[in-house]
Amino acid sequence: HTMITSTDGMNVMRNDRCKEREIVKLRDLFVIITQGVKKSSRQITFLVLVFIAGFMAGADFPLLNRMFSSSFRKSLTEFRTEKIAERKSMSVPARGLSIAMNNLNAAEDVLVLGIAFGIYPVYSCLANGYRGGFLTSKAARKKGPGVLLFLVPHGIFELPAMFIACGLGLRLGLCWFGQGRIERFRTIIMEILLITVLLIAPLIFVAGMIEAAPWNWV
Repeated sequence: HTMITSTDGMNVMRNDRCKEREIVKLRDLFVIITQGVKKSSRQITFLVLVFIAGFMAGADFPLLNRMFSSSFRKSLTEFRTEKIAERKSMSVPARGLSIAMNNLNAAEDVLVLGIAFGIYPVYSCLANGYRGGFLTSKAARKKGPGVLLFLVPHGIFELPAMFIACGLGLRLGLCWFGQGRIERFRTIIMEILLITVLLIAPLIFVAGMIEAAPWNWV
């Protein structure tokens, strides 16, 4: 039989303690992320409504559609056509990476530029909602409502990621109002860094790879 020495026992105890510390750290990160998202829930809800308003305008609701010019709508179509042609020639991994990096850059923009009183995240949700509504409505008229089903698999990952990013960006901009702004700024910066790396970025990359699937580019 192999004898277990006191040194072996101490090593086992150290390993157990290290594992416990790792579990505690992971639990702490999870708490910070969930609390950060929860504290941004009002901003996220508001921005979802802004996105919906933009989407309705883009989908040809006459009352809201006057907010945007026909030249802007034409530029959206041309830009979309160019992007599709460019990405169709890529391999699936390269296409997924291209989509993910584009969306990650958009998320970074709303997070960074949100510092200017949260104006840009609001604009981004309105403009992207309009673009989404316009392009979705056009695709549905051209290929039928069934085409909308192709948006669901990647949308369930992409949209939450973008709304969380926009909500954090808006909250960052609003932290300048009221007392304790410096402390709030430090707290939200830490939350932004952790949530971006551990939640937003993974969701965006998963969405990008799903969107890059061949059946979405037929």
